[in-house]
Amino acid sequence: MKTLHVTTSTRGGAGLTALGLVTRLRQAGHDALLAVKQGEGHGAACVDIDNDSLRNPWSRFWRQLADHCHISLFQGISGWSIGLLADPAVACRVWQGLDDFGYPATAGIDRLPSWKPDLIHLHNLHGGYFDLRQLPALSASYPVVVTLHDAWLLSGHCAHSLDCERWRTGCGHCPYPDLYPVMHGDASADNWREKAAIYRDSFIGVITPSRWLMDKVSDAMLRPAVAASAVIPNGIDLDCFQPGDSAKARRELGIPEDAHVLLFAGNATRVSPWKDYATVDHACRLLAEGGTSRRVILLVPGEQKTETHDDLLQVRCFPYEGDPRRMATYYRAADLYLHAAHADTFPFVILEALACGTPVVATAVGGIVEQVTSLRLPGTPPDLQTVAADRATGVLVAESDAAAMADAIRYLMDRPDVRLQLAANARAAALLRFGLDEQIEATLSLYATMCRLHAERQPADAKGQGKSNCPC
Repeated sequence: MKTLHVTTSTRGGAGLTALGLVTRLRQAGHDALLAVKQGEGHGAACVDIDNDSLRNPWSRFWRQLADHCHISLFQGISGWSIGLLADPAVACRVWQGLDDFGYPATAGIDRLPSWKPDLIHLHNLHGGYFDLRQLPALSASYPVVVTLHDAWLLSGHCAHSLDCERWRTGCGHCPYPDLYPVMHGDASADNWREKAAIYRDSFIGVITPSRWLMDKVSDAMLRPAVAASAVIPNGIDLDCFQPGDSAKARRELGIPEDAHVLLFAGNATRVSPWKDYATVDHACRLLAEGGTSRRVILLVPGEQKTETHDDLLQVRCFPYEGDPRRMATYYRAADLYLHAAHADTFPFVILEALACGTPVVATAVGGIVEQVTSLRLPGTPPDLQTVAADRATGVLVAESDAAAMADAIRYLMDRPDVRLQLAANARAAALLRFGLDEQIEATLSLYATMCRLHAERQPADAKGQGKSNCPC
């Protein structure tokens, strides 16, 4: 089977999912290629989506100047000025808050491989590289599957709407214009209507990694475009992320073996509007202030600054770690993995922690509830489903509840036997639910469905006696 996958980059949840699928498909003998925003990919499986080569020389000059000066187009005075010179129509559109769909390479994206794809699999479509207006034409010519890694396709502006529900009926009067992707003006209602019009003429299969996000799809303006759908949890490399020698991992990272070690991983966790570093930090402070038998160390890969609060609590920050085997060392060094968020679809870091046998203490938001089976603790909120220690893989707490997170950490730290039971359960759950092979099998099944449905929509003379040419 020949599949073309499209996403912003090879980093982050969307990039890791797309790259993992392409890698496994190629290992299984399929032709698979990952098309990414220019300069965002690596390896033989990746190809650049080069929009600049299709722009006029004037626009290319100013855009290249912006890149050379490390200026983000349309962000700030200098970016806006260069963007206005490069493409006045696009600059005015962006300044009003309208989505920028001026990416000419999208129309020929199917010609990036040396072969004609049987199916096109789209992933993260925001990030300044893809023209969403091409979706109807793409889905008319090919079976198209879209994996949603956030809710941007469902709204007139943001990747996650937090507590705003206007995406259900039509955005406008946006309460969070500064959320990513940032709007200069509030054109969220116009963006919502433009997307709805695009979807009315589209025909796609939809994958979400969590039931939480699929439930949102069923209530959103994307629903008319959905021909088939499946909830398919993200898969990870279970050979790379597996339990190991904790003492050896701590020696490798220069961490005292007699400390309580906690971990909160991600990319720019302090500034991300979706993550909640403040709650993790506050919980660790409460833990240290309440007194512990050992020193508490919080590891934060994905950050640059190192902080030390006091003699009992140390925060150690590390740059973003792109090597998965090195990242697995962090999980093995930690007693617990902490994850606080305001919105999260199905974070890879939680799956990686579970696979390494590291119990998770996290906030019960978004798809996290579907990843962590929560231990029943005294004072657990009644709306959280909990189980006994023989089935739990961690503890879920309410959003922004640092005190509850601190209590959960202390409970597990004081009971190493319970923590070991949760560690064994976590690894078993990862083996059962979050392997790449399971993800590939479910994805190929949806591919087959979309190939069949797409063939049925074609005129009889274009189908070859009504049969699909798709090998799946």
